Amino acid sequence: MQLNEIKINEGKRLSFFQLFATEQLNVEIPIIQRDYAQGRKSAHEVRTQFLKTLHGYLEENIPNRDLDFVYGSITRPAKGNPSLIPLDGQQRLTTLFLLHWYLGNLSGNIRLLRDRLLDGRRSRFTYETRASAREFCDALLINDIDFSLLKEGRRLSATIMNAGWYFQSWEYDPTIRSMITMLDAIHEMFDDKEAFFDRLIQTASPVITFQFLDIGELHLTDDLYIKMNSRGKELTPFENFKAKLEKEIDDLFANDDQRWEFVSGGKKSQLSAHEYFAHSIDTKWLDFFWSRSLNDGKPGFSDEHMMNFIRVILTNEYACGAGFEDRNLKILLDTQDIRNDPEYSKNLSFFIYKTLGVLKPRAITSLISSFDCLLKIPTVLPAHMPEEFHYAHQDILKKAFLHDLRNFDRIRFHAFLKYITANIATDGLSEWMRVVYNLTENSDFDDARTLANAMREVEKLAPHMQNILQHLASGEAELGSFYSQQIEEEKIKACLILKGPRWSEHILSIEKNPFVRGQIGFLLEFSGILDYYVTNRHCNWTPEEDEAFYDTFRCYMRKSLSLFDYLNNRNASEDDNYLWERSVLTKGDYLIDATYWRKNFLHSSNNMRDYSWKRLLRLNGRSDAGNDLLLKRRKLVKDVFDDARYDPENFQASCIKIISDVPNDWRAYFVTNAKLIKVCKQGFIRVENNYEKIRLLNNSKLTYHYELLTYHLFTEKMEGRHFGPFDSVHYEEDYGDTGVPRIALRGLNYGNKAYGINIFNKDRIFINFKLINGIGDDISSYDDVILDILEKADFNYPDDEHGGYSKAKSFDSIFEEIEMLCTHLHTIHSVT
Repeated sequence: MQLNEIKINEGKRLSFFQLFATEQLNVEIPIIQRDYAQGRKSAHEVRTQFLKTLHGYLEENIPNRDLDFVYGSITRPAKGNPSLIPLDGQQRLTTLFLLHWYLGNLSGNIRLLRDRLLDGRRSRFTYETRASAREFCDALLINDIDFSLLKEGRRLSATIMNAGWYFQSWEYDPTIRSMITMLDAIHEMFDDKEAFFDRLIQTASPVITFQFLDIGELHLTDDLYIKMNSRGKELTPFENFKAKLEKEIDDLFANDDQRWEFVSGGKKSQLSAHEYFAHSIDTKWLDFFWSRSLNDGKPGFSDEHMMNFIRVILTNEYACGAGFEDRNLKILLDTQDIRNDPEYSKNLSFFIYKTLGVLKPRAITSLISSFDCLLKIPTVLPAHMPEEFHYAHQDILKKAFLHDLRNFDRIRFHAFLKYITANIATDGLSEWMRVVYNLTENSDFDDARTLANAMREVEKLAPHMQNILQHLASGEAELGSFYSQQIEEEKIKACLILKGPRWSEHILSIEKNPFVRGQIGFLLEFSGILDYYVTNRHCNWTPEEDEAFYDTFRCYMRKSLSLFDYLNNRNASEDDNYLWERSVLTKGDYLIDATYWRKNFLHSSNNMRDYSWKRLLRLNGRSDAGNDLLLKRRKLVKDVFDDARYDPENFQASCIKIISDVPNDWRAYFVTNAKLIKVCKQGFIRVENNYEKIRLLNNSKLTYHYELLTYHLFTEKMEGRHFGPFDSVHYEEDYGDTGVPRIALRGLNYGNKAYGINIFNKDRIFINFKLINGIGDDISSYDDVILDILEKADFNYPDDEHGGYSKAKSFDSIFEEIEMLCTHLHTIHSVT
């Protein structure tokens, strides 16, 4: 047979039982194959889904439900039956072997099965990977199992492993372990399905089949057993996937009367879903992806891009469907925890899609419409494409083709396709995508389930997408999966935008500020609009009230924009005096609480979601702890805006005036000294004993840190100055809960000994004078002249905890004490 004569898609349809009963074949899993994997503990979802598929096929009792291709070669020995050596299909064949064995025992027909699957005392289905696996297959068929024991709630695995013929050493064989796990799963799902056995072994019209392709007959080598096309060339994985998907579509829509219009050469044809998909994917859809890959500088990547696009659409439809399973969705999304699974594979085969339960008529219909949508966009939508800010179509499309969509991009892409495929007027698209952007940008989707819930919310909104503002303004939109206050905000803004262009212009303008990104609820709160809406559930106020609300809203908008300009620009600058943080501190304690007695200044850009000015300005949601406290802290921002000295045209000068109001508590240090905020690189401080002790954290945790009072003293009065006779002064941060950060004076050498001073805060400020060159720190080690100076200055010896001489002073007098001590020490410094 010549390769160009092969019809590779037309393998021989067989059932597992027919391999032995009609084809008279043995089945030998070759030594080159891996261990049986469907029974592994980590393969629970795949195992369950495959068994559900088999159960469903047997329940429906419809003939010829294919489980895809099985590739292999047939060896014909001089004596005995020929053997099928599968190169692809090992996992499915093994599961079918176990299912036949189980149902044969359950239905009392094990002798019938033995007649076909035993050759003497050897199983005709066997593993050549290990002798133990081969022996286990033999033992299963030879020995009887008392299934009456299972009625008492005993696990099938326990019955097998307690049997006299079971060897304990078999537990070390991963294939046998997997087989036993699979048998437990089969028992759990098929324990009352004795009738399934007859359906399983039918030879005239078998229910469960596969397409067997004898690659030996085609004279192919083992490494070329992958599906071939009519020219004898190896098909790509995508072409292989496509052929199977086309067959699945044919089965799914066999009784469907819907027709799709296909246009070719000016001629229109009405095609079935299968015909339309098969024609389109090889013509117009392929042309689109081929051109796109050329434009992206990646010729030849069109197959990969199409596979990824198919994955996006099928994943989205699965997430929107009823009864999805978390792990299945994670596999489709390719989440990080799935990537850590030892069985992980980035690429999904047709069989995995089938096993996961993704291939449903609705999903296929959506896939076809979405492919067509890609072709429609360049010609139909240019005039009504949403703004780049709300939906960056080319960027998102590229990410979809590269399997690189973030969760919020995925939701936006789904919403966009939902609108286009609905074939409605496109003049509502921009507003629809604006609302979807605002909801997704300001909500969190941390896992597969929250993503799926959000996708379903889009589905709920979809019937109203052409008139989304009217729907939101009506108050009827009930959305539970997006951030609750963002939903409330969108309803209020819809009411305002519908009032006319002056409201619309200002709202749409400030929404696009990179600081707020669609979240302006604080402006509605500051201007009183939020309270009005909460009370009345509408914005149908009088013309006079409209003027007042509009003026107030615009006033706070101007003041906010000056703040946003400052915050957006300062992140690129190292020269930051934290004027805004210090201004708000003059009004009160605005810091957001964190765990472990920590608080955050909100100036860092490292964690914008949890610790930022955007977070503080966000309206409180249902799940926010300490809502009243957040409201009070947000009001401090309003207090700054309301300060008569605040001029939006001169932001920094305004703040400098405001921070002249120095509080009389712990805030005074930060208001007067910007360096105390700057050293908190991620914005965190740790507060103890009601602000009696404050640690300045170098990062988000209590690792290396500074102490407030000593660091304030250092930066305000000691940094960069000379304190003779010491050569240097610097600040030493310390580590952990028990660490003691300190000001360190070093470089006093007298009598061949080195002395230093540490200044630290332990309930009181201590000046600690000590030897620092490793010489034993007892009183006899100190030069008499040094001792005389220390004793006259009332230093106490010993300091049992820190060594040397110490003296406690109040914070206000510590600097003068240091200067005085240095003056006395300076008189003897020249003596060596």
